[in-house]
Amino acid sequence: MFSEYRLLGGEHPETAAVRNMLAFHGVTAPHTGEPFTEAMLLGIGGGVGGGYWVFEFDGIPPAIALGARHEWQRSPGLFIPKICNRIGVTATVNETSGRKGAEKSLLEVLRSGNPAAVAVDMASIPHTLMPGHLIKYYYHLLVVCGIDETAGTLELDDRAPTPFEVTIQKLADARQMITSMKHRMVTIARSSNDIDLASAINAGIADCIDGLLNPPIRNFGLPAWQKWADLIANPKDKKGWPNVFSPGPNLYSGLQSMFQWIECAGNGGSLMRGMFADFLDEASDVISDRGLADHARRWRDIAGQWTALAHAALPNTAPLLRETRELLLRRDEIYLHVGEQGLDEVHEINERLTELQSSVAKDGLLGQAQSLPLFQEVRERLLAIHAAELDATTVLAG
Repeated sequence: MFSEYRLLGGEHPETAAVRNMLAFHGVTAPHTGEPFTEAMLLGIGGGVGGGYWVFEFDGIPPAIALGARHEWQRSPGLFIPKICNRIGVTATVNETSGRKGAEKSLLEVLRSGNPAAVAVDMASIPHTLMPGHLIKYYYHLLVVCGIDETAGTLELDDRAPTPFEVTIQKLADARQMITSMKHRMVTIARSSNDIDLASAINAGIADCIDGLLNPPIRNFGLPAWQKWADLIANPKDKKGWPNVFSPGPNLYSGLQSMFQWIECAGNGGSLMRGMFADFLDEASDVISDRGLADHARRWRDIAGQWTALAHAALPNTAPLLRETRELLLRRDEIYLHVGEQGLDEVHEINERLTELQSSVAKDGLLGQAQSLPLFQEVRERLLAIHAAELDATTVLAG
């Protein structure tokens, strides 16, 4: 690992990546003199967003995906330049369709003693321990922060307290797996300009408001929650949950993915709403606007509503679902706070989750009479969240 690179950990892949690279280049927050917080960088980049999507895979149960940050639909790495531009730091995005050219560009950056953020297929990175059938389904972003060319290995900063090791060839495999990412690599360079943090904060808040209220389609922004609520308990729509997530393996997958996207998908928990509240609190001190602290309280209450929704999906009343929830939370804790030394336990957790999935396939999960009340509860919670976020966004817009 580069001698001046600090593993600061992280909650969200992109905000952690840019925070840690900024710190490497000596770029600190002007109001603290310390590395930027992820919350501040999230807010500067546009804060939170919304999104609801259902993925129906061939041969495996369907799952949902939820958007948490602003413009979540943009693939990894493209959130970083916006943040950097607003704080006067140069971010360079390098893309190429060729594997050899991509590897050459990365090695040149590393040989110059600089880290680089790269977009990868998540299931193709060994330390994620994801099953092979999920290859090409999930984007991810991490920082390459060290190289040993003699051994042919790289060190990766992926939000953990210790680096993960991967071969140069294995990372190249992961970078080329999703062709639309074009081997994306992002590097940054320090600028001598002073940071106008107040302007960056105001620009980020304006972006957040616009993204939530005026999304390009109904799957994004605040309309996504209304759309989800319309489908969750609707047996008449072919995309309604009673049809897509019927009792058994499909329902188990839907509930598990719902909890995971809200609490354990690299968003700080509570679908990133708690992190956004932290941003508003920090921003209120920077621009001397105590009204932002009131907005922070609104969003912190909303964060609690999202966590309650996640727990409604995997409740204590169903032992199998409760165990699933505990395993998901434990796996996330190990990943973020133990790192590579905890991968054996992560592997055991994955095996147990597979066993639970198999037991659902064998014995079923929540018959129709039980699943419909659960769907109705989720619907009511979603409508309450939608109303709360619409109100909070409207008030923030002034």
